[in-house]
Amino acid sequence: YSHSSFFVMSSLYEGFPLVLVEAMNCGLPCVSFDVTGANSIIDNGKNGFLVPDNDINALAEACIKLIENKVLLEDMGKQAYMSGKRFSKPKVMQKWLDLFRELMRE
Repeated sequence: YSHSSFFVMSSLYEGFPLVLVEAMNCGLPCVSFDVTGANSIIDNGKNGFLVPDNDINALAEACIKLIENKVLLEDMGKQAYMSGKRFSKPKVMQKWLDLFRELMRE
């Protein structure tokens, strides 16, 4: 990740694509097909791009936008880094604890 400008995920299915969180934690904007999992992590146009499923041309066009526009790349990279914080260890652990407490009440 440290030698990359952005991250491209070309999967057509992902449960929870941890690789996107890892890339964002390194400040990389992400480009992906608009698939389940990716669309819960990427905020289209803010920290990366979501393109229609299987639209390879749209995937390439999104990459070209980032290559050709350094300001956009840097802005999205900053947003990606901030977005990755949603999945920090303390935040995820708190969600688990909240879930267990909720289940114990039921």
